[in-house]
Amino acid sequence: MPYTTPKTWASGDVLTAADLNTYVRDNVAFLAAGTLGYAQVVANQVTITTNVDLTGLAVTVTVGTARRIKISAEIGVGVSNIDTTARIQIQEGATVLQRRDAKPDVSDGTTNLYELGASVVLTPAAGVHTYKLTLERVAGTGNVQLGAGTTFPAFIIVEDIGA
Repeated sequence: MPYTTPKTWASGDVLTAADLNTYVRDNVAFLAAGTLGYAQVVANQVTITTNVDLTGLAVTVTVGTARRIKISAEIGVGVSNIDTTARIQIQEGATVLQRRDAKPDVSDGTTNLYELGASVVLTPAAGVHTYKLTLERVAGTGNVQLGAGTTFPAFIIVEDIGA
């Protein structure tokens, strides 16, 4: 948003609330507004092979006009076989906005929990939007699972990062 030349006032003029609101709106609208929505879970979701919505990991937010947002997510992933690759996706409805694939580090011969995250920056149309996380197995023969707990919650956050 372009910078607007501030209104000048003569001696004796009274600055009204409307004047101040207009000045603030026109000149600091580029500032970030902070968190629009956040969701977290602390329980596992197991036996995943096809693309499924992660229970509790969706947020509905209202985005202002000409705003830039950042959607970030992080989850724990477990796999049942060392040949298995998992995919996390950030979606709006059926539209994939971002995805990340990962295969566990199997150097120790185990399929321990590992972290998988994704983020995307968008300038969506003004209005209400619902963003969600999905998880699926994209390679291999095993199952994947969402791993989460009180000390390692899975989350999705939507932040207004400015104009």
